[in-house]
Amino acid sequence: MCTYFNLWLTNTAADSVDDHLQEANNLKAELRDSRKEIELKGEEFLSKESELCNQKQKLEDVLLENAKLTNDVEYYTKQLSEPITKLEQMVSINTELSETISKLRKEVADTELAVNSRQTDLTTSRDQVEQEKYTVKELEFLLSEANKRETEL
Repeated sequence: MCTYFNLWLTNTAADSVDDHLQEANNLKAELRDSRKEIELKGEEFLSKESELCNQKQKLEDVLLENAKLTNDVEYYTKQLSEPITKLEQMVSINTELSETISKLRKEVADTELAVNSRQTDLTTSRDQVEQEKYTVKELEFLLSEANKRETEL
């Protein structure tokens, strides 16, 4: 019976060792799978890290270009501010000149009307003077005729 017990104990121990070996093999397989998964995740992480570094570099390049463009805008704004001010002054002067020209045109038109009216008055006066000259000559003639008759009488 002791032999049977030893055999049973040996078989039980062997089964237990087999179970432990099987469990150890399963754990090794899980560890290998986990290691592969970690390696894949590590590669994925490195890939994403590399992509983020590239994006960071692109962003830095864009920020640098933006700073250059901002400086260019400030430079050209300073360069153009004086000509723009002069142009605004010229526009103001042009507006004033246009208003003055309009006023002068109106004054010229009014003056032309006054001159035309005065010319008409002068023409009328000249015609009256001519008419009066004619009348004076007629009267002088009649006076002369009257003086002749008076002398004859």
